[in-house]
Amino acid sequence: MNDKTTNMGLFSQDFIYKNLMGPNCLKILRELIKDIEIKPNMRILDLGCGTGLTSIYLAKNFDVTVFATDLWIKPSENYERIKQFNLEDKVYPIYANALSLPYADEFFDIVISVGAYNCFGCKSDYLQKCLLPLVKKEGLICVSVPGVKIGFDGIVPEELTPFWQENMNFYSFQWWHKLPLVPWLEAIKLLECIMTEYPNSPVYDEAIRSMNLTKRKSKCIS
Repeated sequence: MNDKTTNMGLFSQDFIYKNLMGPNCLKILRELIKDIEIKPNMRILDLGCGTGLTSIYLAKNFDVTVFATDLWIKPSENYERIKQFNLEDKVYPIYANALSLPYADEFFDIVISVGAYNCFGCKSDYLQKCLLPLVKKEGLICVSVPGVKIGFDGIVPEELTPFWQENMNFYSFQWWHKLPLVPWLEAIKLLECIMTEYPNSPVYDEAIRSMNLTKRKSKCIS
């Protein structure tokens, strides 16, 4: 287990709440990376980094270089947060569309995406065309997406209606598991799938308490 994922004191609770864009991305990130090896000086793509919380966390705790990439938050805004933690030489805020990422082939050791992949990765050719070329051989892609326990068409479940926006792309685990991926890829190893149900999830409770939850708008690309 990655003992560094237990470092809870990096951010104040107020700082976290002010910068959340949904469920607590830090708690999700810690769960996502707990069983993988992250070595110093690795290059990590934080895809859909939002306000940069996960990027700062990774750089500070693991001494890695993070490319904090987002389409919705201005790089200058993220840079101000990065400077608060003296990480100007470890976290690079990048404005980019996930469908046309400006990076060299085999550039990254790890790609991490917390709560954003459903906005751009729902087509079967996305992984092959846009993401896999950027990852080194034997590299890792670690993704966490919001979703639903049971898929639905048309009628939004009552529990989701207060928060629902067009093109949110919330699917079930079964939907993702059946998504046709890369024809030439021999195997994609599913390490673990953890389903956390709302409303009994602390990460969703914190999102609801966050001041910013109702102020931000989704702009999902599909």
